[in-house]
Amino acid sequence: MTMLGVVSYFLKDLNSSIKQKETQQDKSLDGIKSEFSKLKEELPAKYVMKEDFNRVLHELKEDQARNLKELKDDQTRAIAGVEHKVDTLTRDVRDMLQLVSKLTGAGGKSE
Repeated sequence: MTMLGVVSYFLKDLNSSIKQKETQQDKSLDGIKSEFSKLKEELPAKYVMKEDFNRVLHELKEDQARNLKELKDDQTRAIAGVEHKVDTLTRDVRDMLQLVSKLTGAGGKSE
């Protein structure tokens, strides 16, 4: 009977010890769950998925290529406008030289 009392005492002590450990583990798991939830919230703000990064990078490259093409087209139009003005100016200068040479009696030929 004494032996049975000692065994039951140790079983109760073991049972309470197990319950205490389970309670500690539950608290630890709750802490881990809350930290994991915080991490899940913070990750998108700090890091980007590879697919999203590649997609945005591709879009930026396309925008850059489109802007470069537009810039080249604008530059080509500007150069064409300047060339037209230079041609017009050259023609006007040639006409003025011919008029000046006619006025001075050089025969109207440009040099």
